[in-house]
Amino acid sequence: MCLGGYIRGSPCYGCPHPERYRNRHPMIPLIGVRTRARVIDYTSEVTLQQRYRNIEEDPLEAIYMFPLMEGATVCSFQASIDDGKVIVEGVVKEKEKARDTYDDAIASGHVAYMLEEVKDKPNMFQASIGNLPPQKEVIITIRYVVELFLDINKTILFSLPTSRAFPDGHRNEKFYLPPDDNKSNTSSSSSSSLSSSSSTIRYGLDVEVELDMSVDIASIVSSSNHNIVVISPPYNNNNNNNNNNQDQSPAIKQRQARIKLDQDPRLPLLVDFGLAISLTDPHTSSIRIQQDPRSSQLVAMVSAFPNQHQIQGQGHDDGGGGESFGIVHTEMIFLIDQSGSMAGHKTENVRRAMQLLIRSLPAEGTYFNIVEFGSRHVTLFNSGSVEYNQENLDIALAKIANMNAELGGTNILSPLQDIFSMPPHRKGVPRQLFILTDGQVDNRQECISYVRMHASSTRVFTFGIGADVDANLVKGLAKAGEGHAELIQPHMTENIDIMVMNQLERSLQPALVNLQVAFSDALRPLVRSFSPFRMPPVWAGARLVLYVNLNSNPESLPPNLEITLTANTANGTDYKITLPLAPSSQVISGDSICKLAARSTIKDLEENRSHMHDDHAQELPNMDIKTEIINVSVSNQILSKHTAFIAVEKRDTPTDGTLKIRQISEEDVDDENDYDRGFGRRKYRSSGGRGGGRGGAAALPMMMMGRGGRGGGGGGIHPHCIERQHPREREGRDRDRDRD
Repeated sequence: MCLGGYIRGSPCYGCPHPERYRNRHPMIPLIGVRTRARVIDYTSEVTLQQRYRNIEEDPLEAIYMFPLMEGATVCSFQASIDDGKVIVEGVVKEKEKARDTYDDAIASGHVAYMLEEVKDKPNMFQASIGNLPPQKEVIITIRYVVELFLDINKTILFSLPTSRAFPDGHRNEKFYLPPDDNKSNTSSSSSSSLSSSSSTIRYGLDVEVELDMSVDIASIVSSSNHNIVVISPPYNNNNNNNNNNQDQSPAIKQRQARIKLDQDPRLPLLVDFGLAISLTDPHTSSIRIQQDPRSSQLVAMVSAFPNQHQIQGQGHDDGGGGESFGIVHTEMIFLIDQSGSMAGHKTENVRRAMQLLIRSLPAEGTYFNIVEFGSRHVTLFNSGSVEYNQENLDIALAKIANMNAELGGTNILSPLQDIFSMPPHRKGVPRQLFILTDGQVDNRQECISYVRMHASSTRVFTFGIGADVDANLVKGLAKAGEGHAELIQPHMTENIDIMVMNQLERSLQPALVNLQVAFSDALRPLVRSFSPFRMPPVWAGARLVLYVNLNSNPESLPPNLEITLTANTANGTDYKITLPLAPSSQVISGDSICKLAARSTIKDLEENRSHMHDDHAQELPNMDIKTEIINVSVSNQILSKHTAFIAVEKRDTPTDGTLKIRQISEEDVDDENDYDRGFGRRKYRSSGGRGGGRGGAAALPMMMMGRGGRGGGGGGIHPHCIERQHPREREGRDRDRDRD
């Protein structure tokens, strides 16, 4: 989610009149941005408002792409024109129906808005605005919810990707209208409620976050080193508890707080905005309940935090002030990319990481193996994982020292299939798979899906190597395998040792397996459904989340209701935790939990572990997964890969005039690492359109861009020559979206 920018036009490739194009196509400015977030325990609800202005004399059709936090669920899309006098709410429809509605509205002279996920680009979204009238402002409001988790330091991390809106070469330009062009809009209400009136979205950037926690807040820190103000209830701006925080904030010892960004709103944020929230007891298990505004029924979110004591039994003093938990039995498999693209510094970094990993494995209870892959794959110990001892360590170190990236192309799926076809080396011993790669594959989603199907038996940790790493693959594999990803960039080599040891520490955490949920006798008849339907392993210190949909409202719930979670531990004992369901003290306002519960159901369907799949992740007979995803998405009004938000503003007087088609050079946003590396190291590519395809539509995140034309080849028809055609008349049109 990007919080700033302009529409900057540029000529298409080979344009004979580039200067004419630049002179005729001024920027479309972003005048103001307002962001409000509400953090409830380990969930976040974020509302983003952006105010754009069409300063041209013709109607405009524009598209912009933007990233959101990983796992974000978009649950509202709204647009308003004429200073809030006209407000249209987006409705979730099946994607093809939404596209048809959008096309028909534009052809009829109405204003249309659409929001959808970008195919095969995780966490990327695309908004389309058609027929934005000349000299008009539009406010786009997007609301999304996302789960938050504890990091390795036991703090809750909340972030807003605010730094990704400025293209190369323009970091020192003013990216908003000058103050004197926006005098009427410089005021801002201190309230956290949002309005669709442009007067409430002030010039510049305005960020505010509210916290509502189940336990006391210990401290709030700006993890991004921005100036923040922490305001204690009752949120009086003159409250003496306000603190300008770049460093550790004083002990707060309360459960609510408000945080505001404290800097000149005209200045762009060149680093993503982030908060690190520490709680006095971050591992407190709890239940939060919401009443679904659409159905009036209840949705419960169960959070449990098993710790090492609970998973492995009580530890004993190790004599050094810490505790010893005995031998941690584990199997480690290292899958190492040795394709030609890994030659040079990449392989040097792999050697360094692998030497530290291998030397740091636990001396007892560990089995390991090494698999190198390229066009083919080679296994170090052909008979399977071997015991970790000095002899096998020496063999592994010799192999690592001789790695030279000479195995041809990159085929990661084949070795994954071989590894997952074999059961874990020892029953009950968790298996960890470490993947080190630059990720240059052409079947990303197939690889991620395959890992996801085997997440119950193998946890996956990844290292992305090099400046051109496919970050979506590396992060996607780790997420699918319930693990963690680290990106080793050329300018970060001094941090390799820290990254390696953090990954190893994560992988050695004991786990709960065979998780089951049980409901008390009075509660069981009220349970409509729950998700995850098949719960993956949960690791010490991680959060176990369960969503339960109930056929009841708060007034009709009987007393003495309980939810019990059980599992097997690493030492063969049983784990059990029982939590009471008490709506009188657990019901909270809003619908964020309801939306996250629906997203969890869709995730089950996408990851092949739903009620429509068997225990081997195979689809049951006569099941239609896509239709079920669409049904859940539409009924709960949340975005999915098969649906889109669509809104139409029907005008009494249809918009008249030639619809401008914007076209700017395409930025490569295929990989998230283009953002991670910073502005100075982004890659660009020209965007010669496809036949009947787009003519170079840009993928500048949260920056408007025009639709290309029919030409294909050298970037399509030149923008100053294009006029709008009815969608039905463009037989070969490509809407810059691949049909699903």
